Amino acid sequence: MRIFLFLLCYCASFSIYAQNFFLTNYGIDQGLPSSQVYDVVQDHSGYIWIATDAGVSRFDGAEMVSFKQSDGLSDNAIVQMHVASDGTIWFLGFNKTFTLYKDSFFHYAHNQILNETLQKRLITSFYPNGNDTLLLGLNTSCDDPFSGIQIINGAVSTIETTNKNWIDPSKNLFHVSNCNNSSALLPKQIRAISSQNDKVVVSGNKSLTILNGQKIETQAPLNIRLTKALLLDTEQNVWVGTYQGLKYYSSGILTDPPLTIESKQPISCILEDKDGSIWFGTFSNGLYQIPSSKIQYYSNLSSDGNNDFRGLLKNDNALYSYNRNNSIVNLSVSKKLNKEREININDNISQLIFTKKGLQALTENQFDESDFVAPFKGIAFAQSIEENTHWIGGLYYFSKMQNGTEVFNSVQIDFQERVNCLIEVAKDHLWLGTVNGLYEYKNEEVRLIESTYNKNISCLSILNRAIVFGTSGYGLGTLENNRVTWVNESSGLSSNFINDLFVQKGTLWVATKSGLNQIENDSICQFNRYKGLVFEDITAIESTEKHILLSTSKGIVTLEKKWLNQDIPLIAPQINLNGKAVSTASEYTFNYDQQNIEIRLLAFDYFQKNKLNFRYRLNSDTSWSSAQQRTIRYQSLPPGDYTFEVQAQNRNQKWTNQSASFAFVIIPPFYQTTWFYVLIALIIAVVFYAVLRWQLDKSQKRMQVENELSALKIKALSAQMNPHFIFNSLNSIQNFLIDSDIRKSNKYLSKFAKLMRLVLNNSDKTFVPIRDVLSSLDLYLELEKLRFNDRFEYTINIDPKIELETTRIPSMLIQPFIENAILHGILPREGKGNIEVSLKFLSDNSLMCTIEDDGVGREFHIGKLGKKHKSQGLRITQERLTVFKQLFKNDFQFEFHDLKDEFDKPKGTKVELSIPSR
Repeated sequence: MRIFLFLLCYCASFSIYAQNFFLTNYGIDQGLPSSQVYDVVQDHSGYIWIATDAGVSRFDGAEMVSFKQSDGLSDNAIVQMHVASDGTIWFLGFNKTFTLYKDSFFHYAHNQILNETLQKRLITSFYPNGNDTLLLGLNTSCDDPFSGIQIINGAVSTIETTNKNWIDPSKNLFHVSNCNNSSALLPKQIRAISSQNDKVVVSGNKSLTILNGQKIETQAPLNIRLTKALLLDTEQNVWVGTYQGLKYYSSGILTDPPLTIESKQPISCILEDKDGSIWFGTFSNGLYQIPSSKIQYYSNLSSDGNNDFRGLLKNDNALYSYNRNNSIVNLSVSKKLNKEREININDNISQLIFTKKGLQALTENQFDESDFVAPFKGIAFAQSIEENTHWIGGLYYFSKMQNGTEVFNSVQIDFQERVNCLIEVAKDHLWLGTVNGLYEYKNEEVRLIESTYNKNISCLSILNRAIVFGTSGYGLGTLENNRVTWVNESSGLSSNFINDLFVQKGTLWVATKSGLNQIENDSICQFNRYKGLVFEDITAIESTEKHILLSTSKGIVTLEKKWLNQDIPLIAPQINLNGKAVSTASEYTFNYDQQNIEIRLLAFDYFQKNKLNFRYRLNSDTSWSSAQQRTIRYQSLPPGDYTFEVQAQNRNQKWTNQSASFAFVIIPPFYQTTWFYVLIALIIAVVFYAVLRWQLDKSQKRMQVENELSALKIKALSAQMNPHFIFNSLNSIQNFLIDSDIRKSNKYLSKFAKLMRLVLNNSDKTFVPIRDVLSSLDLYLELEKLRFNDRFEYTINIDPKIELETTRIPSMLIQPFIENAILHGILPREGKGNIEVSLKFLSDNSLMCTIEDDGVGREFHIGKLGKKHKSQGLRITQERLTVFKQLFKNDFQFEFHDLKDEFDKPKGTKVELSIPSR
């Protein structure tokens, strides 16, 4: 008979396998001033305070801050703490003095009176009762007059009681008198008390008593010395500190064997915080935290000590698992997991299955021929809908087994893929997870789901008639209506490497290398080390009515479903500004040169600790910034009004509904204020106005000088004309006198004198009225007519639209053209000539002066006048017109027109002179 290589082990009560809670240890390396912890409390804000022999520490989940005598404590060694109803924290020193803390430390006012009263008496417990009242429980001798102490406004008295030993659960007070005839309900040496509602737990030296009202509910002797550490938590579990570790009684059942935690450590104190975490201190190894008593793990289940478990199989109240060394452990499932037996297999186990023979191991090679090894080899196993039929997935095939005989192999249809997992959804209708994708087998044909090609499918299940499958590296896929949708890390999955799937009541549980995921109604909830699940590499999932069971690379874990599905309170973050808590009702002000703004974010979540996620922003119109660090610094912010907002994310990835915020103002420097800008604008405006005014004045002065120069030039030109005319007139008078024509001489002199008077009167004027111009022209024409013996007749026509008194034109402007008409037009002709002068008002407020004669015309003089001859009157007039154009920006123009008769012969000249009027 062949010797089977397996070992069947039955576990007795002395088995070395361990049931335990996940623990986090805090010691000197984490910021504690000492590893000797005496007490631990949580204040109203949420801080955890730890009392040690070298001061106290305040912990917010991310940072430890320590305080000593130099910070205000009355003693470095703090042995007890209490949080009063008003939030004040009381510290009892080893020297029996009290220190109080409320925003700062201060000493108890009656420390000296208290020490004088206590002498050698020991304080067991104390309770600040408000209104300057302090109650103390003592440890005294039986004949001591004090059965407790009360201090009211500095007055010391005993607490009156009927029993020498007494407890007050509502105040967590107790007194020990060491009398033999003490209360029958209480142990002689009370070590500690703890209560929840009407239930009270009292510990003695080596006993536990649970009281319900005034009756003993349970009393249990212990064979180990107890410390003063005791807790009845909100779930009615009892936690007892001993000198050989922490004892845990589930549901307070003292008759059941307790779970021992940290068996080598003497326990000094126990606390349940607001989130249900358990904290306990030790006398030599610092502080421990149990994130939740609802999570437990089991290690050292196999005799080889290998905790890397790869799979789970549950059948009724039995749970089976195997480790990497191919050891199978059989556990009974009740309140806890109890090891029943162990089976060692000499082959690589692929999967645990149930057949007609019971539990069997599916192996890759079938080297082991024991009854616990399946009679067929393979990698994956699936029960068929058909009776006595199942499917096997192998290295390069999948096959159908019926009554122990292979009736189909995929080699027949040329399918040769490694099958990691398979599931039958109808008769001969399979889904296959392979190393190269998801396949469907139906109607003796295999079809690849193209979108899964080259993806390693690790596990399969069915959820609401859809095929769900896990992959190694690509997350979770769901196939429905021939369409694959994916869920991965970017969608909220804890890892893209999936080891197992478990479906129960519409909920999908996903085991990954980085924690457990619960998917329900498209909502993903992660469970990882920041929710108390320290072992994150989960290889398989099973379930009982109350628990989720997990195999992991470090042991088997149980989680209470009720705890997994509890609502996690939203976290209300707090803000410290430059070391002080901010008030949302206040507005904070900083100068522009005091901009080193340090904001510390505070939120209490002792699961996530320093991995707590925050998002913050400056002003609501900016985007959120995410961070896990708790210190935000702003430097060199521009001046302005700001509102800082922050939100925290709880363990279920839900953000705070309402932001914590505060407003602050950065005052700008004086050179960035509105009044400074206004002042600068005024200065610029004044300077600009002054420069502009200076430029205008300078320009005006320059124009004035130019105008004066131009006027002087005009006057000079006019003065040049006057001598010209006078010269011609004196010549005429001389001729009259030579001819002895006294009458004409007198007449000429009379008109000449009138003309000179007009010229002299207008000699200092650039522009003169039309009336004066016409008078001077009339006198001039009369003189010229006398001078040339009536050789011509003249007429002067004036447009009635012209205002003779108010319309002004330059003086002596028309006269040279009339002179030219007389000398070069009339005198050369035969017979008497005519000159017509006309002034017409134009629409653009200018005048048109026309001088027309019926003389010989300009063609008559062609070739007869010398090249050097030039009319001085016309030359001067042209220069005057040029000056007028520059000075007044008006267009003074004149044109000559040659007049012809019907035979195209010259019959005179016409001059048109355009004169802008003023």
